Amino acid sequence: GYSLIRKLIADKPSILKAKVGKEPFIDAVLRPHTAYYPYLKDILDSPKVRGLAHITGDGICGNLERILPGGLSALVDLKTIEVLPLFKVIKEVGGTPEEDMINNLNMGVGMIMVTAPAQEIAMIQYLENKGIHSYHIGEIINDEDNTVKFSGKLNWGK
Repeated sequence: GYSLIRKLIADKPSILKAKVGKEPFIDAVLRPHTAYYPYLKDILDSPKVRGLAHITGDGICGNLERILPGGLSALVDLKTIEVLPLFKVIKEVGGTPEEDMINNLNMGVGMIMVTAPAQEIAMIQYLENKGIHSYHIGEIINDEDNTVKFSGKLNWGK
């Protein structure tokens, strides 16, 4: 993700004048990521947690594929992703194609937890109670492709 941001700054230095809310773009993009371990440590051995993918520089696809066992794929519904204001600035001011963003940035999804459908509400509630905003973005499907598939379109809002 940082390689894309460095290229964006080099190609469109005007982005450094942009604001993300009231914050300068550079401050927003350099804000430290959330360290998830303190929030997850109590449930790492739980059978409710079937997989965790920390979404970093390879985007959702590159990181989520690493935890998929053979014969399964992930279907991520892009319209459910809550696109953060920082990514809207990167797209609008930087003119970054959506595909590049999806492939290189986490789009505001810092961690993906895979859990059984019957456990989903309880796990979302657990994380929310710990102060980690959580929501459903997709499902694991039987599929020999063993990849991440996307449906829907990102909602860029205003």
